[in-house]
Amino acid sequence: MKKSDQSFERCLVGLKLNVRDKKSVMNAPRGVHEMKPGSSFKTRLRYARKKLGITQAELSKAIGLTNSMICHYERGAKVPQVGILIKLSKKLKVSTDWLLGLKGPFDSV
Repeated sequence: MKKSDQSFERCLVGLKLNVRDKKSVMNAPRGVHEMKPGSSFKTRLRYARKKLGITQAELSKAIGLTNSMICHYERGAKVPQVGILIKLSKKLKVSTDWLLGLKGPFDSV
């Protein structure tokens, strides 16, 4: 099993999904996950990443983090420092306010 597959499966465990759901999660069409008002940082981060069609590995490499840190952020296990939040917002082409839930559901997306 590839390292990226192992990392993804650890994320699935954190999201309380089983490995059978991997295919449906990976193949979800863009925009299928609608944002609700008051959505959390982890939800918005995952939504913005999927909207751009990039993987956790691609995002982590682009901003200089490990794959597991992106997974931790998307699970809500950790919260990024301000500098990382800024890098995330630039790479994902959204505002930090939007990522933090301070702007409406589709502002900046």
